[in-house]
Amino acid sequence: MNESRKNLRPLLAWIVVLLALAALRETRVVTMPLGVALILVALAWPLQRRLEQRLPRALSLSLTLLAILAVLAAFVGALLLCVDAIATEASAYEQRFVALLERVMEWLRQRGVRLQFAQANPYQLIERSVRVVSGFAKGIYDFFGSLVLIAVYLFLALVELRGFQRKLLHGAKGPLSRSLVEALSEAGKGIQRFVLARTFVGAGIGGLTALYCRITGLDFALVWGVLAFLLNYIPIFGAVVAVIPPVLLALIQPEAAWLTPTTLVGLTAIHVILGSYVDPWVQGRFLSLSPLVLLFSITFWGWVWGIPGALISVPLTATLVIVSGRFESTKWVAELLITVKEGSQEPQPPVRPTAVPRTGTEPAVPLPPQASADQR
Repeated sequence: MNESRKNLRPLLAWIVVLLALAALRETRVVTMPLGVALILVALAWPLQRRLEQRLPRALSLSLTLLAILAVLAAFVGALLLCVDAIATEASAYEQRFVALLERVMEWLRQRGVRLQFAQANPYQLIERSVRVVSGFAKGIYDFFGSLVLIAVYLFLALVELRGFQRKLLHGAKGPLSRSLVEALSEAGKGIQRFVLARTFVGAGIGGLTALYCRITGLDFALVWGVLAFLLNYIPIFGAVVAVIPPVLLALIQPEAAWLTPTTLVGLTAIHVILGSYVDPWVQGRFLSLSPLVLLFSITFWGWVWGIPGALISVPLTATLVIVSGRFESTKWVAELLITVKEGSQEPQPPVRPTAVPRTGTEPAVPLPPQASADQR
């Protein structure tokens, strides 16, 4: 009987995981803002800690919340302004785009291509493209509408953070609780490094993209720069999506004969150089995830929570790796997801094995003073 129960445990564990994922997807209206808020807590905590040293706690909480919401609103507003700027001028490019599609479809028909795309009406293709863009814009609007719920979650999480740590350490004393707090602290610092690195590199990519488009004479140069900056927060997919719209626009501008290849080569070079060399150097060892895991993570969390899920997919997956690597029973999950350094036989650990430092520099989610004294 005991042996049969042991054999059933892995199956039951997978059933629980699948049910939990299905529940997350079906309840994304509520759970997505919670997931975003938890990521924002890791980013907001250093600001909150510094403000508490100079201001009353209630005022510092309010200022931290306003700062985070202002940044979120600025990001969403910038993306919507990009979409609006293109939409207002879309009619001027419609005829050129239709003519380009007709030439492409005629070229395909002459070579015997019988794809549905080649047989479709150009206006039907434009309508489908508009539908896709509208769906993307709707996802952004929905996320903007969730800001109120995100703000509530964020405020409550910042208020309860110290109490939660105290309960975790005192309510479940032992190495497991300590390891969990250390893992969450390390994950918080890692999320901060990741976001700062993506912001730094994204600003460089966005600035170079806008400058390059301006020099080559491509329309909407500032829009493409802002779009490249915002999409940089989504690894792999973001770079691809940021390059496609400018190249499509270059195809229908009068200088298309030389503008299209220069736009494609130039923007691709910007993303490859800064994304492949500067970005890893800035981020350090936080992202030891393989490209395949990154791709799956973005796709999976995008399927679960939509565009916001894709945006926070890397911090979520990295947190899973860091926490899993702290416990023997789940260490195999971390070893499965992280990369192996060339020439080594074992995967590199996702975090340093040292404890949370107590040398004056607090971790991203610091231990409360009472709990630290007890641990000593």
